[in-house]
Amino acid sequence: MKPVTNAEPADYRGKRYDHTLRMIRARDILLEMAAGYFPSDSNRETARKLLDALKVYRNGRWDRDRAAPCPPQYAGYRLLFWALLTLHDHIPCDRMVRAAAARARQ
Repeated sequence: MKPVTNAEPADYRGKRYDHTLRMIRARDILLEMAAGYFPSDSNRETARKLLDALKVYRNGRWDRDRAAPCPPQYAGYRLLFWALLTLHDHIPCDRMVRAAAARARQ
């Protein structure tokens, strides 16, 4: 027989789980770090350059790298791209990348 507890069940309706919030924060940190490798005069241009490079990596080398633990030949922004796509296998939207570029400039 189960012990009777008076604890309220967790109510996550309309809220995000803690794991989801940690994943979003990790994505934002990786985007901020990657934005430093694509300097530009505006956040929009930085985001465009970053997204273009991320799309090239996602459509090319990522298919071979996704099974590997961490490619040893990568350093810099490619390592960040690998970590970003390993975290969640999709390219973030332009608005998220622009916000990360703005935070990286501060």
